[in-house]
Amino acid sequence: RPLSLLPLWVSSAFSASFSVSSPEEMSSAPTLEAIKYSSGSLQLLDQLKLPFEFEYMKIDDCKQTWQAIRDMNVRGAPA
Repeated sequence: RPLSLLPLWVSSAFSASFSVSSPEEMSSAPTLEAIKYSSGSLQLLDQLKLPFEFEYMKIDDCKQTWQAIRDMNVRGAPA
């Protein structure tokens, strides 16, 4: 679905992190990463705040990971 057809809050959230300049480049819809891992740092998208906020939780240990899954901050295939 082209960004121009999405509600304004979705369009502005995606346009801040995605740069699409032509319809050909839009063959795959923009997606949010539920899990980010880089150099020993884990961040999980807080799915309880969707669709109004896009916020990542910094996870420091296994206990925080377990709590995020238990509390349903992250769920589905990413969990």
